Amino acid sequence: MLWRLQCNQWLPVAEKTISNIEASGNDMFVFGISEGDVGVFYPKNNNAYRIIAQADPSKEYTGVTFDQHSNILYVTEKATGQIARFTGQGGAWIPMDPLNGSGVIIEPTILRFTLGKLYVIIISTTVASTSGPVTSTTTASTSGPVTSTTTVSTSGPVTSTTTVSTSDPATSTTTASTSGPATSTTTASTSGPVTSTTTVASTSGAVTSTTTASTSGPVTSTTTVASTSGPVTSTTTVASTSGPVD
Repeated sequence: MLWRLQCNQWLPVAEKTISNIEASGNDMFVFGISEGDVGVFYPKNNNAYRIIAQADPSKEYTGVTFDQHSNILYVTEKATGQIARFTGQGGAWIPMDPLNGSGVIIEPTILRFTLGKLYVIIISTTVASTSGPVTSTTTASTSGPVTSTTTVSTSGPVTSTTTVSTSDPATSTTTASTSGPATSTTTASTSGPVTSTTTVASTSGAVTSTTTASTSGPVTSTTTVASTSGPVTSTTTVASTSGPVD
């Protein structure tokens, strides 16, 4: 239920479930999130309501704020991390391109615009661990895709490093489940794919997987650890000129 105060009286504006609102400075509009929709209310008319953007689970609208000077409505999309924008034109609200660079935000919720700046509340950051450092480093020098993925659930440091010198893809994936350090390092010198996969299911201790490829052709190293303690080390060194090495 949305109300407004006038002459010491609370007057109803809209009989809807609303999770977040912001009013324009000229008392013409109240923007809000209602049952997943982005909507605008007209305070002087009871239950006058227009949907700006319908509820979309792939976006999950969570918060609104309004820049009256520029006539732009900002809306957070929790699912995508973007901040959507709409501009008012003749009573309608037209979508604009999302705010540049906003896609890096993780699960934004409430936002406010003041003095030319946007302030956004986020739920989490890109690191999902509860303790200990997490480091992921990717370096690509010339061409070809490089992918490095690190997932940490509870504690202990995890380091994943991928370096590609010339061409073709290189992929390094490290998963740590409970505690203790896990390290996966992949280096490719000239060409051909290199894949290193380390899966850690241990409760403690270090796990290290190192793969080095010198000239060309695919190289694959896979280490799976299910021990309860102590270090596990797997090292593969390839000095061939061509062809796969497993």
